[in-house]
Amino acid sequence: VTEGLSADVVVVGGGIVGCASAYFLTLCGYKPLVVERCGVACAASGRAGGFLAREWGSGATQELHHQGFDLHEKLASDLGVESFRRLPTLSVGDRPLRGAPPREFPWVDKAVSQPMDDCTAQVNPKEITARMMDAAIANGASLVVGTVEGVKRDRNRVSAVVVDGKQVDCGTVVFALGPWSVLVEKWLPEVRVPMQGVLSSSLLFRMPTAVEPPCALFCGEDDFGCHLEVNPRKDSTVYVCGLGGSRYLDEGQIAALPPSEVKPNPERVKVAWQALRTKTTVTGDVEP
Repeated sequence: VTEGLSADVVVVGGGIVGCASAYFLTLCGYKPLVVERCGVACAASGRAGGFLAREWGSGATQELHHQGFDLHEKLASDLGVESFRRLPTLSVGDRPLRGAPPREFPWVDKAVSQPMDDCTAQVNPKEITARMMDAAIANGASLVVGTVEGVKRDRNRVSAVVVDGKQVDCGTVVFALGPWSVLVEKWLPEVRVPMQGVLSSSLLFRMPTAVEPPCALFCGEDDFGCHLEVNPRKDSTVYVCGLGGSRYLDEGQIAALPPSEVKPNPERVKVAWQALRTKTTVTGDVEP
């Protein structure tokens, strides 16, 4: 597939950063080649919560939060991202609810809650990543599914990327591998990419109908060792993260773990499902 390929810019990685890089490069007139080893948004970019909070930055990060939130909203409009929507966020404690649930959100019916933030939103990260890649391709970019094995150098610059044993000539390389950016240290020995991986699980419930009215829940630490974040989505799914029990991986462990081998922790899935039932009955008997 890569025989004879070349590109001014090669983007290594088909997650949200790689696809965004490709999309915005095409808006500047470039026609980048994206190389992804398992599929667009196949790792964290396809399994994250997609929760957005405009005002949760402070100091040096405040403007970044503002611009990031606004950019997601603009991309949703420009690219037809159906999953984007603004919605409020509630803070949920660990005290059982003794009275009636909130009038606005009757499905938050098992624990005491209170309003937290009205300037929040959500998007399905897999959808927005795929939409950016599709738009980039429509603008002249290319996508190749293959494994980058190394680079070729011409003095102090990278002149080619080696994909499945084949050389792809290029002028510039963008490494957008998420935690797997540690692999760059092997390809460019003078470069250091300090990284600690966090291997976590999440739940996805496929409901018969969408949860209405929608809001996001941020739950405090509970007796199950969870700090759940609950995101009902427009596509009738309910996404839950904050399951606890994360594993921390060093650089060698990250490099040895391909995206296709990242699996959920069954014990944390079971425990978090129990924890969720102490906050809301919204998922009923639906299994994650």
